[in-house]
Amino acid sequence: MKNLIYLFSIIILFSCNSKPGSASEDEGKEKAVHSRTPIQISTVSFAPISESIQLNAVSSFIQKNEVRSISVGYIEKIHFQLGDPVHKGQILFDLKTKEANALGNNLFPKDSSLKFSGILHIKASQDGFVTSVHHQIGDFVQEGDSLCTIVNRNSLVFLINVPFEWSKYVHLGMHCTIKLPNGGMIPGTLYQKVSVMDLGSQTQNYMVKIDTRENLPENLIAKVEIYKENRNSTLSVLKSAVLSNEEETQFWVMKVVHDTLALKVPIQKGLENSERVEILGNSLKSGDPVIISGNYGLPDSSTVYIQK
Repeated sequence: MKNLIYLFSIIILFSCNSKPGSASEDEGKEKAVHSRTPIQISTVSFAPISESIQLNAVSSFIQKNEVRSISVGYIEKIHFQLGDPVHKGQILFDLKTKEANALGNNLFPKDSSLKFSGILHIKASQDGFVTSVHHQIGDFVQEGDSLCTIVNRNSLVFLINVPFEWSKYVHLGMHCTIKLPNGGMIPGTLYQKVSVMDLGSQTQNYMVKIDTRENLPENLIAKVEIYKENRNSTLSVLKSAVLSNEEETQFWVMKVVHDTLALKVPIQKGLENSERVEILGNSLKSGDPVIISGNYGLPDSSTVYIQK
């Protein structure tokens, strides 16, 4: 009987000692997992990359014609509406001379051989469309007064101001991309520049000609993207993988070793765009895994685990 009680006591004691030990072991494993930083990775790879600059641009018609009065008088009739297309030689205004207006119906009432009626026809001097009208029916105008403005639709350009330090990247004849506010993109060509530097901003004015037929309004604000350099295939990483100091004088990535260890690898940057950064030197090779999420503030030789 005593032996049975003694055996039962040993079993209870062993059971009590073993349970806390198992719990401690599981808790240690759980702490070890939670001490590692969750990350997401990408690989270093060869890919095409191009670096570009973006400049603000404003559309403008460079061929404008002011239709002017050829005599002193009153506007009798207007033969168009604002925004209408017109062609060269088309009658735009009927102008009644000051003398004809003063005489009224008594101007040459009986002599049919005199064909002058006191009405002058003012015609368009070029094809285009009317963008502004400066006088209305009944207005008194002097000789030489501007009556309306006609613009050549094919003369639309985008004007950009290029900082002098970027002038080495901008050349006449080079192609560029015009990004419109509605998300549209149209090709363009730099074809003319003004050889005067703006004193305040130290920028130079360039004209970008549209390479397609687009019906765009004047004073439209857009962006012109000009490519500085291009690489067809170069070693690069996603931009989110690259870290730097506050002064942006030193750059590095966090390379993952054995899926659990993150090592700090200094790099030299080459070309850069909104998505990728070119890697110069031999610090990395194609296929190396680098951290793209969870790398900010991560110390060297940190333990990590990859999130799927």
